[in-house]
Amino acid sequence: MLAMLRDEYGWNKQEDVLDFLDFFKLPHELAALL
Repeated sequence: MLAMLRDEYGWNKQEDVLDFLDFFKLPHELAALL
């Protein structure tokens, strides 16, 4: 699901992913799964 969001919104910066994880209080380790 997060990969779909990334593709849909064109996330290409690691900072955007980390901001997203912070917003939902998720661990940054999940960024590796994206």
